[in-house]
Amino acid sequence: MFAVRQTVRAGVRLRSSAFASAASSRNASSLIIADSVGDNYDASLLHVVSAAQKIGGSVSVLVGGSNAAAIGEKVSKIAGVDSVLTSEDAGLDHAVAENVTKLVEGVQGEKSFSHILVAATNSGKNILPRIAAKLDVAPVSEILSVESENTFTRPMYAGNAIATVETSDSVCLLSVRTTAFEKAAEEGGSASVEPCSAGADAGLTQWVSDEVVKSD
Repeated sequence: MFAVRQTVRAGVRLRSSAFASAASSRNASSLIIADSVGDNYDASLLHVVSAAQKIGGSVSVLVGGSNAAAIGEKVSKIAGVDSVLTSEDAGLDHAVAENVTKLVEGVQGEKSFSHILVAATNSGKNILPRIAAKLDVAPVSEILSVESENTFTRPMYAGNAIATVETSDSVCLLSVRTTAFEKAAEEGGSASVEPCSAGADAGLTQWVSDEVVKSD
């Protein structure tokens, strides 16, 4: 559950009662679900790492797919990342949402992260509501800033107002507007890399093919 505590922009100012976050009662620990492109991570990850650093606490990155181990080694070098979890599973290629959701559900059951973050990409927007339903929490989408461990700003009314949102859920589920956060440095980190034991095949959806048409 979350409430709009305050919105301020273009003369708009709204208030409602604030809630205390259960997440803030324990040390923050963030899990970032990484987008990947071929044998590398998507550049959006660097922005999400910066957002997670502003929350505080440890930062872990979850990498899935056929090339998860190789990509995980590259992710481990990003400054600000403390640990990398990898799931070498072809069912996670192409970010099939049902399979990614099953993996995240298993990892969360084992690790109990206080925050789970995705980039507000097409992939992230596809995965976020499914994870929210499985964890029974309300997601906060397209955050623009981190005000505290459980308080964030996000756009509303087509960007004509900025809401300050305080969540009371035990897990803060967030998508990050990447343009609102600087990139973390690609080098300088030395995170641990470990394979993830959680299963990833939900048995519901199978990727078949992509058809891309380029216009002249």
